[in-house]
Amino acid sequence: MTAYPLDKAWVEDEVTWLQAAMGMPWDAAGATGDHGDPVGWAWSDAPGWVEFELDTDLLTGWQADPASNHGLLLRGEGSENRKVAYWFFSREHGNAAAHPQLVVGYNMP
Repeated sequence: MTAYPLDKAWVEDEVTWLQAAMGMPWDAAGATGDHGDPVGWAWSDAPGWVEFELDTDLLTGWQADPASNHGLLLRGEGSENRKVAYWFFSREHGNAAAHPQLVVGYNMP
């Protein structure tokens, strides 16, 4: 899986596969055209936790201009021989233990 910074703001209760907000379409379906260069990678071969190693040097724009932080697009990377799909439970899922979580860990320089 690859993490990309989103280039476009989106509205939580309006975002869909085709639009970032009501009347504001993504450049390509699924926001696949609305991201910059990759900023992190992870490997996942089974359900459960996935840990991304993010390159904070590539996120310096967010530090200089926090308003430009529109989140990350997590994209499965496939090859010509296989398809990739990932499923995530929403925060509204009936099983609270399955709700997505963001855990941020960092190392002090």
